[in-house]
Amino acid sequence: MVFLATDSLFDSKKTEKYILSIQVCLDGFSFSVTDDTKARLLACGMVPATISSEKFLGRRFKEWVESEELLKKPFGTTNILFCSRKITLIPSVFYEFERQKQIFEQNYGTQEDHAIRDNYLPDIKANLVFAVPKSLIETVDKLFPGCPVTHSIGLLHKKIQESQYLGKYKQLISLFFQKSSFSLLLYKDGQFIQHNSFDYQHQNDVAFYVLSVLKTMKINSDGLKVVLAGNVTQNGDVHAILSGYFEETEFLTPSVQFNKDV
Repeated sequence: MVFLATDSLFDSKKTEKYILSIQVCLDGFSFSVTDDTKARLLACGMVPATISSEKFLGRRFKEWVESEELLKKPFGTTNILFCSRKITLIPSVFYEFERQKQIFEQNYGTQEDHAIRDNYLPDIKANLVFAVPKSLIETVDKLFPGCPVTHSIGLLHKKIQESQYLGKYKQLISLFFQKSSFSLLLYKDGQFIQHNSFDYQHQNDVAFYVLSVLKTMKINSDGLKVVLAGNVTQNGDVHAILSGYFEETEFLTPSVQFNKDV
C-alpha cells in the first residue's frame, strides 16, 4: 500500500472525529480520511490489485481491511463507494423499486450472485441503479454495519453539481477513469444530458469515444470544459491527448484542503 499522512494534523488516536471514505473496484482499493470540521484531507491510501472477477471482491476486500490497522479504528462516519461500469439511470417518473432488478437485467443480463442497489439523484430526479456482488455486501455489513454502498459515479455527479463548473461553462464533460475503462457524464446549459461507459486500450480510444459522443449529441467541442477524475495522472498519456483536443481540460478539485507538497 501507498500510505500518506498528509499533514501534522492527522492523529490516528482521534479517528472517531474523522470521516473514512473507501472505494472498492476491480483495480484495487483506496481510502481517504478527512476532518469535516476543518474541511481538510488528512490521510489517504491505495492498494492496486488485479481482481479477475467481482465474485472475489468480498474476500479480497475483507483481507485488505483486516490487514490495515487504521481501517479497524472507529470513525465518526464511514462511506463505501463501489466503482463499476454496469449502471443504469432510470428517470424517477418511470422508476419502480420492485422492478429495478428486472430493468437492470434487461440491459446487462442475469446478475447471478449480485444484489441490485440504487442511489437517488435529486437534481435530475433519477435513480442510478447498479449491481453489487453479494459477497461484498455481506463483507461491508460485517465490517461496517449500517454503512450504505454508493456508486462512485453518483458521487462524481454530486461533486459536479456542487462545483462552480456548471455555472461557468455552457458545455461540460466529466470523465472518471478506471485502469482500462472510463465513464462519461455530459452536461449542457447546466443540465445533465447523458452518461456512458467505455473500455479502452490506448489513449487514442479515449479521444475517439469522447469525440463520437459529442458528434452524436451535435455538440461543438469549442469552449467545452473537460473535468478528469479517477485513475488518470496529470501530464500522462490520456491527459496529454485530451489536452490536444480540448483547451479547457483540468482535474476535479477536491472540496477539501490538502497538503499539495505530499
